[in-house]
Amino acid sequence: MIEPIRLSFEVACPVERAFEVWTADISRWWPGDHTVSAEPGLTVVLEGRPGGRIFERLASGVEHDWGQVTIWEPPTRLGYTWHLKRDRSDATDVEIRFVARDDGATTVRIEHRGWGRLGDGEDWRDRNHGGWATLLPHYVAAAEPTTRAVPGDGVPDVAAYADGRPKFVGYRIDGEMHGDWVWYRKDGSVMRTGRFDRGRQIGVWRTHDRSGQVVKETDFSGS
Repeated sequence: MIEPIRLSFEVACPVERAFEVWTADISRWWPGDHTVSAEPGLTVVLEGRPGGRIFERLASGVEHDWGQVTIWEPPTRLGYTWHLKRDRSDATDVEIRFVARDDGATTVRIEHRGWGRLGDGEDWRDRNHGGWATLLPHYVAAAEPTTRAVPGDGVPDVAAYADGRPKFVGYRIDGEMHGDWVWYRKDGSVMRTGRFDRGRQIGVWRTHDRSGQVVKETDFSGS
């Protein structure tokens, strides 16, 4: 059995907004380099119902299917099959849980499984580790308050371990670390999250254990 990809991270918004941004607002933040065509002006659609389609629609009206909704339990649980840039018969399964926190934020837990159905399952899973790493900062920026730096403010900076899994994902402006950064362990779990303002640490930095729980917080708001 090929182990699933498991990711866990926090977004500073209520669980209802976290779910809505991933579903109804998906076209607002989904990056063009994570689509079939990468054409300007395309629309990403996730139909909010069991059996709903997930697809991109080009300005010309042409559509490319990506998957199908299998679990629809707003605002806490979402599941879908996923075959972006592959045949429908090669679909894997994504399940996302949105867990409300006492402080008003949301923990997002993702499990991407089903790699054993693919002849190149291990290789495809490792490639998808990198895909998730470059996708999620766009989602976080869209879900959280507008005071946070958005990916469009800078140039992505991504590093990977030898097996292709992400080591860190962030952004730079004029060579300086800027916006939201995420560091990962070799097993794919999030180790540390934090934010920079042109090289200066700002806001609350968090260290996570392998289950996604916060084990340490450091506040740089006054620095």
